[in-house]
Amino acid sequence: MPIDEDLVIAEEVAAGVRGLLARRADLDVARQIATTSEGHDPTLWSELASTLGVHGLFVPAGHGGDEAGPHVGAAVFRELGTVLLPGPYFSTLGQGVSTLIEADPSVLRNDVLRQVATGESTVATVGGGAVMQLDGSDRLTGSAADVLGARGADWLIVQASDASGVTSAYLVSGAEVTVDDQESVDASRRFGTVTFETASGMLLAGPGRGAELLRRGAVTSAHLLAAEQLGAARANLNAVIAYARVREQFGRAIGSFQAVKHRLADAYVQIVRLDTLLALVLREVQDGTVDEVRAALLLEQAGRTARFVADASIQIHGGIGFTWEHSAHLFLRRALADDVLLIPPAQRRQVLSSALLQVS
Repeated sequence: MPIDEDLVIAEEVAAGVRGLLARRADLDVARQIATTSEGHDPTLWSELASTLGVHGLFVPAGHGGDEAGPHVGAAVFRELGTVLLPGPYFSTLGQGVSTLIEADPSVLRNDVLRQVATGESTVATVGGGAVMQLDGSDRLTGSAADVLGARGADWLIVQASDASGVTSAYLVSGAEVTVDDQESVDASRRFGTVTFETASGMLLAGPGRGAELLRRGAVTSAHLLAAEQLGAARANLNAVIAYARVREQFGRAIGSFQAVKHRLADAYVQIVRLDTLLALVLREVQDGTVDEVRAALLLEQAGRTARFVADASIQIHGGIGFTWEHSAHLFLRRALADDVLLIPPAQRRQVLSSALLQVS
């Protein structure tokens, strides 16, 4: 799809998602949803899938989806980020779908993509831990912690190693694993420890290609996570600007003080940097040329932006910004949780430093 047409569709889809969230899940409602046992609103999940057809936008046309393109996907996640919407959206529509698309074709893999497109199934990705492939079989044993969206996931994409350390990737039914919830800095991002006890898996990537499959899934979904962080940062900055205009101290609005102006201006510059870099990466995703270096750079800027704006918001809000009742800390919590997803900070910096050394 040409980029200009993609951008038009992206704005139309974003408007639809924005309208639905305004009616059903503003920031306060999203905060309440995050405290429920499920951690998300299944009715809203289904409504986004069926009424707006959002889920199908991420799935290839040959597998029951509409495959609208990276700009449309980014527009959806920007809107989800503005209200910090809890749920398996990124784990399924972002990392999960991106990884499945990169996997070897199979009947089950194609069925799962169709299920995601209609909102029937959710997906989680297990990339770390000590999951082992039992000799001579597709049975898996072991456990992995810090799995986003593990609780309630219908399917899990699992990287497993054999006795020699060679990695493969498997698709495992959520009914075959045990999930223990973990405490998270962000209640809207649910993590869990997944335990495998001779669980049967369907091969997604053969011996020696498991780690590479999950790496490609991370690279090709980085723009969606960054878009969500951009949406959250913009919403947070808009809120603190509105507050600075009405909060008075010493007989004048605090937004008129130079120190506050400069902090807000710096936050805006961070957002513009992220927006510009995201636009570049979206073109590369469209062309199929995005690589790990560009994804690492994008995630590094996204993490810095989200944290910077969140810190500024808490400080400018003053005493109320440090309270549990105010929403400022929710944006900081999401920024901290997102920062370790896909390509963790230490790995990002290693990738970027290696790229710089090659250039020099």
